[in-house]
Amino acid sequence: MKHTKTALALALIVVTTTPGCTSPAPDPAPTASASPSRTSTAPDPRATAPAPTTADPAPEPAPEPAAVEDPSVVADRVAGLLWAADTRTDASPADTARRAAPWLTPTALEQVTSAPAIDADWLELAAHSGRRLAAVDDVDELVGRTPDTTTVAVRTRGVRLTPVSEDGWTGEQAYVVATFRLTRTQVSAPWLVDDVEAMWALDPTGDEYRE
Repeated sequence: MKHTKTALALALIVVTTTPGCTSPAPDPAPTASASPSRTSTAPDPRATAPAPTTADPAPEPAPEPAAVEDPSVVADRVAGLLWAADTRTDASPADTARRAAPWLTPTALEQVTSAPAIDADWLELAAHSGRRLAAVDDVDELVGRTPDTTTVAVRTRGVRLTPVSEDGWTGEQAYVVATFRLTRTQVSAPWLVDDVEAMWALDPTGDEYRE
């Protein structure tokens, strides 16, 4: 058996080395064609398109007075508007107060636009092109609320005012305590502020007020 295996191995060697019996050489690798490729090289728009951006939602529009049935909501709204000044658009405190006009009777509108004067605080705010941020507190429980009737309601609000500007300046805070008398001509009519009584605190934590 050993001689048979040796003879077979020698026969294989002879066959593979005999001229004309060698295995054919592999085909050469294809060369690049000079003609343009039909495959598109344009970028996939899905890969290059910028990711969609999410814009900040637009602020909800303020409700119309006719749509508000709660006098407390009206008092909150007026308190937030009367003293939230922006000297970039307001020439005087009266301009600030006029933004509350839809929520005021003609009597109250005349009251709040004729009383404010341009004082040192306003001049300092205007010098920085600043504005006053208003934070409203419900202080009815602290002062005691007068019971409502069908056509008259009284609400008291505290308003903390913070003067700020885009140049980084921050002024001294002030605190306003305002009592609003609201009226309506009938049950189906909107509540409007008919009278405003306000006091300013020089120090938000102090007890001294100025008319």
